Amino acid sequence: MYLCPARGAWCKLCIIPEQLAVLPSDLLYNLHQAAIELDIDRTQAFIEQIIEHNESIGNALKKLTDKFDYDSLQKLLDAYVKIAGGTGEQS
Repeated sequence: MYLCPARGAWCKLCIIPEQLAVLPSDLLYNLHQAAIELDIDRTQAFIEQIIEHNESIGNALKKLTDKFDYDSLQKLLDAYVKIAGGTGEQS
């Protein structure tokens, strides 16, 4: 657990949903779907793609999956979807 200055509380991962906005929305949508389905292989593959776009965010997400903390990953992605105003799916 880390003290997250952005949240002012203890958290497992000091990343806020707004930080995900720098990533391609279709990649986030695919990661979100894989996490919902608990598809470990697809989730890890999408995180590897995220690492190519933004190493620090990708590595933070990878830490969650390495610990099998899919609940925290799902909460982060759900919060991002709410902020993004939809499913994150490309039209």
